[in-house]
Amino acid sequence: MSTNIENRPATREENQALSKYIAQNQALFKNPVICGFFESPEHVRLLCQNILFPTTENRSHLERAFQRYFFQIRFTKYLGSLIRFCDIDYHRKRTREEQRNPLVFDTPVDESGDATFGELVYSNSIALEDEFTLNQSNRVCT
Repeated sequence: MSTNIENRPATREENQALSKYIAQNQALFKNPVICGFFESPEHVRLLCQNILFPTTENRSHLERAFQRYFFQIRFTKYLGSLIRFCDIDYHRKRTREEQRNPLVFDTPVDESGDATFGELVYSNSIALEDEFTLNQSNRVCT
């Protein structure tokens, strides 16, 4: 961003012009977007330049700075909304999938509820692995 505004303190003339402008436009400065824009000293200086020297160039510098600032606000709001709605969609989809495809490993095998289907499958797979290991070791040795 290249502007020809130097980093110097505001003159008394600029401060008076700014105070007068704020007093005349109190409703404008109640807007949080406008207040946020003028938190930057560079933007305040652009406004002072436009008040004291009302040329089309000074006005266009101020307008472009505000357009950039307002675009950043809108883009940040858009990204926040996008993230929020994607999160909502993800949770809806996940809930729908969980309702359609319940986990069968967590269902009890018998009425007592001590063992689950997942534990039964796991214990059977360990027994099969042990049996397979024994059969393989006998073949290798012979």
